[in-house]
Order: sequence, then C-alpha cells, then structure tokens
Amino acid sequence: MPVVDVVDHAGDADLTPAVEVQPVRLDYSGRGTVMLATPGSISVRIEARTASGAVAAFSNPAWVVKRNPPHPIPVGRRYRA
Repeated sequence: MPVVDVVDHAGDADLTPAVEVQPVRLDYSGRGTVMLATPGSISVRIEARTASGAVAAFSNPAWVVKRNPPHPIPVGRRYRA
C-alpha cells in the first residue's frame, strides 16, 4: 500500500499522510507495479502487508518533486533520470 505525504517545503501544509490501498498483482519474478496520481510534489513509501494486515515489509521514502524547491536539493541527494 502506498503511503503518500505532501511536500510542503517547510511550510504549514497538513502533514497527515494519505494512505491509499491498492491490491498489487505480482508477475512471475515477484515484482508488482503501483500507479499513483501526483498532482504536486510528494514523498511516497510502500508498505507490504500480509492477508491479516500485519506489516511484512516497507520501503524508504521516495520523493517526487514537481518543481524546484525554494532551497536547493543537496548535490549528494539529487537523482537525474
């Protein structure tokens, strides 16, 4: 399940995470794909849960930044596709 947070650039946005539950079908290699709407800059992490709802695994946050932030991203944290 994706857990999505708004990127507010140290502002005053509501920082309550939005939890979106999506069933994911795995391919033959055990990989799945999750599609997310990104109307603005967000951070997202994935929680994998068992059928009973227990957390089985989770990821580190990934940031989707739609525009340059008011303060530059440190060089060591930048990724350019």
